[in-house]
Formats: sequence, C-alpha cells, structure tokens
Amino acid sequence: MSARRLRLVTALASSALAVGLIPAAVGQAAADPSAHRPGHAPRAASVGQVTGTVVNGKGDPIEGALVNVLRPSEVVERGIIAADTPRRDWTNANGKFSVRQTGQYLVQICVPDRGDKTVCRETAQGVKYIITFVGPSGTTDSWVTQTSLFEGAPADNALGEITVKPQGFIEGHVEGAPAFHSISLLRLNDTVAYRDVTDKNGDYRLRGLAPGPYKVSLGGEGFLPSMSDIVNVRAHRTSTVDATLDRGGVIRGKLLSGGKPVIFTDVIIKTGGDIVAAATTNRNGVYRASGFTPGNYRLGITYYGTRYLQKTVKATLAAPDSHVVKDIVLRRGSAVIVDPRADGTTVTDVVDELRDQHGVPLMSGIRLRDGRIKYQGLAAGNYTVVVSDGDAYGRKSFSVVGKGRIGDLGRIALTRPTFSLSGQTAPHAVVEATTGDLCPPGGPVRLAAFHFIADRADASGNYELSGLVPGRYMLGSDGWPRNFVPRCWSGVRLSDDTVRDLPLADGAIASGRLVYDDTGTPIITSLSYELLYQQPSTTSPTDEHPSRARSVGATGEFAIDALGSGDVVGRLAQTIDDSQINSEEFFVIFPYQDFTPYYLESADDSITINAGVDVDLGDIPLTLGGSPS
Repeated sequence: MSARRLRLVTALASSALAVGLIPAAVGQAAADPSAHRPGHAPRAASVGQVTGTVVNGKGDPIEGALVNVLRPSEVVERGIIAADTPRRDWTNANGKFSVRQTGQYLVQICVPDRGDKTVCRETAQGVKYIITFVGPSGTTDSWVTQTSLFEGAPADNALGEITVKPQGFIEGHVEGAPAFHSISLLRLNDTVAYRDVTDKNGDYRLRGLAPGPYKVSLGGEGFLPSMSDIVNVRAHRTSTVDATLDRGGVIRGKLLSGGKPVIFTDVIIKTGGDIVAAATTNRNGVYRASGFTPGNYRLGITYYGTRYLQKTVKATLAAPDSHVVKDIVLRRGSAVIVDPRADGTTVTDVVDELRDQHGVPLMSGIRLRDGRIKYQGLAAGNYTVVVSDGDAYGRKSFSVVGKGRIGDLGRIALTRPTFSLSGQTAPHAVVEATTGDLCPPGGPVRLAAFHFIADRADASGNYELSGLVPGRYMLGSDGWPRNFVPRCWSGVRLSDDTVRDLPLADGAIASGRLVYDDTGTPIITSLSYELLYQQPSTTSPTDEHPSRARSVGATGEFAIDALGSGDVVGRLAQTIDDSQINSEEFFVIFPYQDFTPYYLESADDSITINAGVDVDLGDIPLTLGGSPS
C-alpha cells in the first residue's frame, strides 16, 4: 500500500482486519540477510534410475500407477513436483517403472488424479490403494513414518516388488443431524485428518484412511460438541461409529423496542468475556441459540452501529438441557448526520471516524445515498467526527443530550491539510500508524478507520508517512526481513507535522536442529518450529510475522530471528491461524499427512530470550504418535 493513501476500515468490529506490526524473521541488516541461515545438503553430481514393480495385495501388477521421486522439500506434498521432470513415471502393464534419482529422495506411489495424471488423487475421491512411500525405512502408508532418505548414486536403485498400502473405512449415522452436518476425523493429538459432511439423512462414510487410531468429532453449529471413543481403523475393514447430536442448553427470546420487534439484528452471547455464539433475529424479532453447557451467560447488543443503545442481560443455564427465555428490551439511541464537503461539494471518497470524549474510535458511519454520513445508536455524551479525503480533513465536536433524537450537524468542511510523520528507524524497516491500538501484540485489540503504512525506510532508516489527521495513534516499526526486534508505541498524540525516531534493537537468534527421537538423525523434510511468547510486550512478534521458521531441506536445521526479550515456549508447530500472515515462509509445514493417523511432535521447551543474545537450542527430538496398536 502506498504511504500516501488512507486505508479505510469500514467495520470497526471486524475481526478479519489484517493490520499490525510487521515483525522480522530473517537476516541481518547487513549485506547478507541469510548469513545465519542453516545450509543446504549437497546433491549428487550424477545419478542413475530408480526401478521396481508395483503390485497389489494379491501380487498382481498395477498398471498406470504414478511414481514420483521426491526431494526433501517435496515429501509433504501430494505428488506436486515440477511439471516436466524425469523424476516421474507411470507403471506399464507389468507394473514396472523407471524414474531418475536425485540427490536425496523418497519414492512415492499413488493413483493419479483423473483430471491431471501428474498429481496423486485424493483418497477421499475413491482409490483402490492409498498413497504409498518407499525409503530406506521400507514401504509405508505415510511419509511421516519414514526416517531416512535414499542417497542419489550413479548406479540404479532396484527396489524390486513394491506392494501398495490398503485403505480402511469409517461409516455411521448421526441421529438428529441436519442435512450436510460437518464431521471431522481427528488424530489422537486432535489435529484434523479429514473433514466431510453427512448426507441429508445423517449418514456418512469416510474412505481412503490409513489404518490406525482416530476419533470422530461432531457438534458445533448449535449442538454440543461430541467426540467418539478411539476408533482403530483396519485395512480392508469398515468401522462403524454412530452418534446422536444434543442441542444442549437453549437461549431464546425477542428483541423489542417500543413494544415492536427489532428485526434482522445480531444478538451476541458471551461467557467469561468471550463470544461463544451469535444469533440473528427474524422478521418477528425472535432469536434462538443452542449448544450451551450449564453456566452464566450475558447476551444482547454489545457493538456499535445499530439504531439501539448497547444493552446486555444475564442468562443462567442450570442444567444440561435448560431452556431459558430472555426478551431484551432496547432503547433507540440518538443519531447524527454530517455532510463532508470539499470546495463546497459533497465528497464521497473519504475515511471517517466517530470518537468518544477521550478520543477513542467508536465506529465508521453509514453512507447515505446523497453522500452524507450517519452515526446512530449514540448514548448521551460528547463526541467528535473526523473525516478525511487524504489531502485535507475536517472535524466537528458535538454533544448528545437525551435519547432517540436525530440531529443534522450540517457540513464538515475538509479545509485543513493533512500532515506527515517522519523520522528515523532501522534501515529498510516498515512503519505504520493507526488510530486503533494493536500494542502490545497478543494483547487486547482496538480497531479503527485511520491506518497508514509507509513504504520501507531508506538505507539510512529515514521514513515518512503522510495524510495523517489529528488523533491518538499507535505507532509501529519493523525491520522484517532483517534481524531487528519489532516495536510498538501506544497513545502517541499527533496533531501536526511531527518528527519522531522509532529505533529498533538488533534481534536475538534461536537456532537448533529437528531430529528423530529414536535415531538422532535429522528429519527428512522441512517442518516448522515456533517460539510462543508467554506475556505480551511492545516487542512481541505479531500474527503477520510470528517467531517461527522452517527447517532447511533434510538437515533439520532452523533459525528463528528478530527475537526480543521474554519467556517463550518452543515447540514443533502443528496448527496455524493464517488470516494475517503476509509471507509464506511463516505458514506451517504440518508434521502429519491427510487421511493418516500419524503425527510428529516435540516436548514443550521453556526458554528465556535476552535481547541481542543468540540461543543454541541444540537437537530437538521429535516423537511419532498415532501408530496402530
């Protein structure tokens, strides 16, 4: 985004806003940003072929099987390698194949996809055998159970006869399920191995499963969560798992105002301060939500933007099947309308923000057809409207006295020039300013309409943001991808051209090596290790660039940089929230494979990071879970 362009956030309550600091993750600000990165394993200069014969469980040859020779970085993919490569072949009528070796590799055998024969077919689509892997460890039904790679050599690698691996099945009926209710197949570490839905009758069938232990998870969507006992799937067999969905506790009622229903309005339900459900009223003002366990809840209008004043009521569910009726009587708030004008003409391409008496952003307004802006649901108090078109701004303060009134504030003239923020930060760092507050990362979030991001600072660290309007800002600076600790500053009041330096400290680097627990040898593919800060601070990493790194090739080596001081927990990454990440290097390489029960995991490691002090984590052993009993 240009440094001179406003970024409009039209819904302050939206949780999908991808803003925040941009923590560092790789490299130093010097000439070689990868100087501390682990190295790559060498490749063989000259390699021969991999040969073999693919057969089924009866020993009959399989024609048309896709055979891939996978490099370490390709192991976790579903046969997705270069389009034009000698490392791919299809078996002939006798089940034979010949594929070129590479430096280090696993052999993958699968049913090719019908639409693209260069990739493996997903087993859920129906296959006669599941994806099979061959390595020095033998023939297995998952790369996760392989612990070493073939080394490329000039001589051919004759694998002989390879028997592909069989599949198992789970089927069942879910009593009380609506049509197409979601169902999840979980590994024993609660990661999802497979997602599907029931049919319109509540029946389901999961196919293409590697034998082993699983659990079937149901519920949500207005039902209590339900988890089956461990299901041990066996080859060529179908396991039956039936279930009954339970609505649990129910909260229902009406939204009313002046004796009339409040229609098509969201009712938010919280417990312990966390949102656990939401329900929208129908044309009669009726809302209904279910799937609750016994406990205390608060529900009502908890957000700005409706016509009504915020209000919540308490609901207590005393028993698992409690049904509680709670009507909520709302009162209309006041509303005001403003007309943003530049050179006497109504301006529609603007950013606007309503603030309370303390300058805290509350909401953006509703755009009317004639270009005016409406703010509604206001309680008695003092407010300020700020509107900007990027070049100029206007603001107007007003008071609300009483309830339910609509006032016209008239014109807001955009005559005051916007101003700039400049200064010095780390070389090539990104600086941003927002009237919301995301500082410290990992703490409470307050979103707002005005958000400015500068182009990267120059080689000397000089930066400039323009187009600012008066207000209280959160400032943030980040040297990613160089090795600087990100930093944020809250509550900075800006009202005119301002020079402010935003210095960043050099980051610490935590390095280590991922190895198999039973052999002490490095993992055969790239996986992700992460450090989780236990307490939010102004130098914590954000969701955009978490303190996470991938191991390199088949070396098992990784390095996580841009680390500020703090207590962290280190672990092999298993899951991810990718809604804000803006660089693919922070996506998790999952240590498991779809449709299989296996997973790799590490013990949690408590570590103290000190600013500027590198940490050697040594060898981190990974253990295998989910093997058939």
